[in-house]
Amino acid sequence: MFGKLKAAVGDSATKKITTILEPHIGEVMEKMRQLSPKAISHNESYQSKVITPARLAILAASSGASKLLPKFDEKFERCMFHLRDELVDTSGEVIKFVPDFKAKLPETIKAGISLPIAEKTEQ
Repeated sequence: MFGKLKAAVGDSATKKITTILEPHIGEVMEKMRQLSPKAISHNESYQSKVITPARLAILAASSGASKLLPKFDEKFERCMFHLRDELVDTSGEVIKFVPDFKAKLPETIKAGISLPIAEKTEQ
């Protein structure tokens, strides 16, 4: 019984955070068109030029977004990499989005937020 309740609460939080993130991430994705495909396909560059500024802007614009999901920063980062992998074509000389990008964005955000986070182990 508690498992179903926990899943329902988690799904509700995921839907709410998706609704909050969608307009902000849509803007970030559009700004990505100004960057080179190499900058987007390189993980560290993508992290510094897209993910970190987007996370800071979203946290400033939507007070409380980070409180909706445990480990928000890690989930947001994982979501942004998922978005890049699913919706962005970096194979050419300019950034392109997949067909029906705007229609696919909400479900892709939801799927990205729901992805498991790899536990970091100390050695």
